[in-house]
Amino acid sequence: MLTTAAFNVADCVFDTWFIHDCVDRKNEYMQYLVKSEEGEKEASLWVVDFPASNDDYLILMENGMTKEQAVVFFRQAANDFLGSIQKHLEKNECPHLLPVEAVKLIDTNEEEQQTVLILTKKVRSLQSIIDHYLFSQEETVRLGLHLCAAVSYIKSNDLPRRLLTIDNIFVDDDGNYSLGCFGNEADTRFLSPEEHRGESTVYNGDVHSIGVILYTLLNGNRLPLLPQNLQNPTEADLANAVQNRHAGLPLPPPKNSSAALTGIVLKACAYKAKARFSDVGELLSTLECLRSGRVVVMPADAAKKDQPKNVDKKLIKKWISICVTAVIVLIVSDFFINLFADDTVKTPQVSDGPTVASDGFTVIVHTEPIESQTQPTTAESVENSETVSSVVPSGTAYPEAFYSQIKAYQTGQYHMVGMMEKDGEKNHTEVAITKQKSIYMTTDMDGAVIGILRDPDGNFYLVNPTGKTCLELSSVVMKLLGMSTDDIEKGVEQSMNNATFTYPNETATVIYRERELICCTYYYDNGKIEKFYLTADGVVVYIESYSSADVLNNTVEVTSFSAEVPAEYISPTAEYTRCKGVSGLVEFVSSLPPRQQ
Repeated sequence: MLTTAAFNVADCVFDTWFIHDCVDRKNEYMQYLVKSEEGEKEASLWVVDFPASNDDYLILMENGMTKEQAVVFFRQAANDFLGSIQKHLEKNECPHLLPVEAVKLIDTNEEEQQTVLILTKKVRSLQSIIDHYLFSQEETVRLGLHLCAAVSYIKSNDLPRRLLTIDNIFVDDDGNYSLGCFGNEADTRFLSPEEHRGESTVYNGDVHSIGVILYTLLNGNRLPLLPQNLQNPTEADLANAVQNRHAGLPLPPPKNSSAALTGIVLKACAYKAKARFSDVGELLSTLECLRSGRVVVMPADAAKKDQPKNVDKKLIKKWISICVTAVIVLIVSDFFINLFADDTVKTPQVSDGPTVASDGFTVIVHTEPIESQTQPTTAESVENSETVSSVVPSGTAYPEAFYSQIKAYQTGQYHMVGMMEKDGEKNHTEVAITKQKSIYMTTDMDGAVIGILRDPDGNFYLVNPTGKTCLELSSVVMKLLGMSTDDIEKGVEQSMNNATFTYPNETATVIYRERELICCTYYYDNGKIEKFYLTADGVVVYIESYSSADVLNNTVEVTSFSAEVPAEYISPTAEYTRCKGVSGLVEFVSSLPPRQQ
């Protein structure tokens, strides 16, 4: 930069601040840490040069400008940038916009270069953090909420738009994220496809940009469609990943995300604008529901059954978003793919039984991973452990009849009712799968148990088992929701009918939750682990699902398990009131129990 030498440690800026250190250097700016004269207060100083280097002059002159015209061009650019900063300075009430405290323009190098100085609250760049750390799901959701709040404030106050890129996000000492006022206009990594094509900005292009930022953080800080095996991707690799996304190539789920968060992020990243959230406000409310554990929020006043035609279309759309967010999450996520995925069990140490294709139902409730206790290695830790192995016989220590419930689970013909436990909280859960390729599952959504059902003919329904009503997910409703069943159908085509029983990798008699039980452990090639805790007569009472050796996803306390699936969980029976279409959605919503306060 031309003015690098003009700012040194101990230089005074804005009359009372002294440069302490250079924090960051980019093409768009230099960031300094500054301190007050007493050294008690700290802030950030940003130095933005126009042009950033002599090469920028040469580029313009090579394209036909004279030196004088180039000087005027960069002077205007500096004044435009200063004006946008001053507008934000006048309305600086949003904590998630980089808080500007002072700004000024200075001329350098005989007026051939203009420099804008900006004084802000002390912050660090997001990029400097993710260079060393991976973001957790909870922190990623928090960042998404802050970005949505920033963009909403900009739009509601008619402020100049700010670029949504990881390079333009900062965090203060309190952990609050803010959107900066910098950015390279040529950075297409997070642009929506339509913006990249040069089309006029659509109403929810920012939703796509935020979605791609969240996806990147959940994907090990790697852009969507960037091959995981590339240790040091080149500029060409990055450009190819962006080009594929802008061409509409489907995005796989980010590798470090729950089913619920995956669905939200993939919906935000949708190629077609109509398939995304309508605006950042809808994305924000959905993230808030996920963060609070509600996922879906029931309206306080459900419409009466006899008034569906008088309901405003916008209100219907809001009900759709609120009432079936969890279902959207399941459908656009990888849950159904995982349910039928070929997660081959590692070869048992003793048994040479056939492999099994089953990831189980233990991810149907929207849960976040929790750290599990490390297996004890000392006598003292064993004494205090909840689960203590007393003997580890081979996987074939019991006859196949003993594993009958596990066999039903593996081969895709069972009905199970239980309580899903996560972070000390328990919620009702139920799942039914048949060899006829019907699937039924429920989740507790803020006091309302709602199920999703796929019948053997491939029809999909939302089910209210308490009110005995079901909503047919017709093509019209599906289109309105921006939903697709392609992933589900692909998973079903893989079929669990061919799955056969295999003995567990390990079988051990343990003390688990103050009961003596037999623990059957299965290790899968993708790193997942399932543990079944059985009574002496082969009744499954607990199931634990791990995403890796030390991360427990959830525990299910099984209250009933049967290889026979009731007819109502294969397809809606005659006692169910069937609702269809948009008007049927209102009727279905009305049948749900009131929201728990």
